Amino acid sequence: MSLETQSMITFIVIVSMEGPIEPGRYQVGDVSIEVAYPKTINIGMPSPLVLPSGASTQFIVNWKDKRGQTATQLNQNSFERYVPLQRALLAINNMIEAFKLVRVGHADGLKLRSVGAADTLLWTVLVDGAPIGMLNMSLKLDPGLYPWAVQHTMHDIHGTTSLARPHIDSATYPLARRYLRCFDLCERGYHSEALIVAHSILDDLTQVSIDNLLHSKGLSDEEARSLLLRGIKERRLKIYLGPLLTILYGKDVDALWKDASAAITWLNKVRNKIAHSGEKCTRDEAYWAIYASLKTAAVLAHFGIAKAEFPPGMFREARIKASWTLGRPNWAPTEAEIETDPFDPHCLPLVNS
Repeated sequence: MSLETQSMITFIVIVSMEGPIEPGRYQVGDVSIEVAYPKTINIGMPSPLVLPSGASTQFIVNWKDKRGQTATQLNQNSFERYVPLQRALLAINNMIEAFKLVRVGHADGLKLRSVGAADTLLWTVLVDGAPIGMLNMSLKLDPGLYPWAVQHTMHDIHGTTSLARPHIDSATYPLARRYLRCFDLCERGYHSEALIVAHSILDDLTQVSIDNLLHSKGLSDEEARSLLLRGIKERRLKIYLGPLLTILYGKDVDALWKDASAAITWLNKVRNKIAHSGEKCTRDEAYWAIYASLKTAAVLAHFGIAKAEFPPGMFREARIKASWTLGRPNWAPTEAEIETDPFDPHCLPLVNS
């Protein structure tokens, strides 16, 4: 199908939330949103899908593709096909924020929150009213009603439970558990918050690591170490991992990972804009931040400077999310680097390294 400019883009998004939003049409800039609470939805399956009663909302998000950019992205055979979904979710969150704003502390407000890809029960996209073959569904179905949808009726089709059991009520991967919050926030649409947490984790880890190095060099007085570290208030990460690390370890962080300073400088800059100027970051920026923070932690752990261990797949996921973005910084990984990082013990070995 030819995707022409001036096409009407329509995202049908079902989210696992129902709040005090009247059905009808709402306008967010050049995006229109129709809110409804259907009991079923027909998406071309053998039978209509029954939606959770009282726990789902349908948002039909429309915009005119004036320059053809969205149509071009939807026609790609890469991650770019999924970029327009973020525009739809951004518009939905802009609208939800207004409702939440006027109902803080009210029972109605408790039913509202930002939404991300993880909150979608189902989404699909149409161009000029016609489906283009993109459908994503996480909705669990009743096997008695939908015998043709086996994978959507099973609770644990991939065997996650057996992998998770050893980590229940345990202290495995303590640092990785903190990074889980970053991924969770991003998946739920809280991108700025994810970036702040990613920065905070790295800042804490760096302080603990420098404190341990100071102690190992003979500064045994805990109060003296605390005064020294807390006395550095401006550009802490740059100083901790630059000249101070050089004094204590013999090398700065750039000698360990050549892009470290560029990544950390970017992370500090964006974090400060959010914390001090009230700005917001994008989903892509949040994933770059998670990568920058987690990669630096992995580098420090690799050289024995910090304690950081990650379960199989976490560091790789950070690389995937950071690489599948538009306008990626030079220090962020390319798609070719997803499977080969020298600081990830769970990934494939580098060739000719």
